[in-house]
Amino acid sequence: MNDRRMKKWSLRLAACWMVTGFVVAFESAPAHAEEFSFPATPAGNAAGEWFAAMATGDRDILRTFFARRSDASDEPYDPNDDVAMCMMVLGDTGSLTPRSIMRSEQYEIVLLAVGTRGKWVRATLGVDSRKPYKMTALTLHKSMGSEAEAVAAEQVEPAAQKDIALEAARLLRDRYVYEKIGKKYADRLATIADSPAKSMTAEALATSLTSMLQSIQRDKHLKILDPARARRILAMFGMLENEGDDDVELEPGAGHQAMTVEGDGFGRVERFTGNIAYIEITMFVSGPSAFARAEEVMASVQDAAAIVFDLRGNGGGDGEMVEKIEAYLFAKPTHIMSSIRRGGTGPTQGPAETWTKTNRLSETMSSIPVFILAGGATGSAAEAFAFGLKHAERAIVIGQPTAGAGHRVSYERLPHGFALGLPVAAAISPKTGKGWEGVGVIPNVNTPAGATLDVLISMVREQLRMRS
Repeated sequence: MNDRRMKKWSLRLAACWMVTGFVVAFESAPAHAEEFSFPATPAGNAAGEWFAAMATGDRDILRTFFARRSDASDEPYDPNDDVAMCMMVLGDTGSLTPRSIMRSEQYEIVLLAVGTRGKWVRATLGVDSRKPYKMTALTLHKSMGSEAEAVAAEQVEPAAQKDIALEAARLLRDRYVYEKIGKKYADRLATIADSPAKSMTAEALATSLTSMLQSIQRDKHLKILDPARARRILAMFGMLENEGDDDVELEPGAGHQAMTVEGDGFGRVERFTGNIAYIEITMFVSGPSAFARAEEVMASVQDAAAIVFDLRGNGGGDGEMVEKIEAYLFAKPTHIMSSIRRGGTGPTQGPAETWTKTNRLSETMSSIPVFILAGGATGSAAEAFAFGLKHAERAIVIGQPTAGAGHRVSYERLPHGFALGLPVAAAISPKTGKGWEGVGVIPNVNTPAGATLDVLISMVREQLRMRS
């Protein structure tokens, strides 16, 4: 989804939403769930409709809901991107039951919901202020439950606001990937520190500061997290046991840390007519079981006439899994990506280089044509996979431009329990010196919005015919 469309429609998940993939069956809601009523407001009605669609776990019903609620007046809208995101959430949480309302207004509502797997979700829904009240925003975050959300609602006094702004300014000035832009961010934060606002909630402060920074220069990985969300991120990467631990640094989408993730990230794996192997990867997940599954899947397609990786619903994940899969596709080590950071990182103060590795099947599989299906929901590590293979001329990307999140991010602690998502490096092509931050990975073959899998596979077949 490009920036212009994001103004009209926003379906965003937290940058590190860890998912297990698409679920096949959904458990029913707990029998003891409390009675819940949606307020009789435009936002409340929209929330009720969305929860009802989510409860079915049916892609077609969700697709109908999003198509009806979107505004396609300026350019085509693809509800499949948003359907994929919702299915990813359900795959992680199970069926969702709304439990409490954090805030309710006529045209926006914030709710807490719990899944059948015991995981909490915070959902913010916004609608137009005029009939037919089309949905304009749906933001989903993982939550640590009602107690954590109470932390987000605590008041932050002006003196604490100043502490937070000044430390964030220092980090951005010293370490943001681009020095001039980092200084702009820091100067604005310093101005805010000089004139802090009256007491406001932790969540409101984090949201306000993030929006202000994004208004200077849009960077999808730059954000200030309130204590509730900061604690979730730190817990995810095992940083809460020892408060003195180093801050965690992640590749685009995630890094090589031991993240708390269930499942292996693989969805459907099947063959289409013409011996076309289809592999759906819903997230790049690392760990012994995920690596074993990757070996099993890749070995099973070593005799394919072509391999199609479906990343349309893949919001990112761990770069180590990206490297594992890339190793099957190159006969010899290949310089597939570089990264730049302040002061340079290589032996000669130039870009650091990322090279592919090899394994026992590299030679066999290096000649198999590769295709990648991508779209607006494809982000971070999934973009790195598509970008690297495209620019190495090893894969043809089919679909629509991806999300455009191409920076390496470090999570840094701020005073009073807050945290900063600090972009510290940029991934670039060794051939062009350019990356995909803000623009996304541009497909080799563009498709119409909402193209079905059958249509996309037919495009793969056409590309194969053109090669022969």
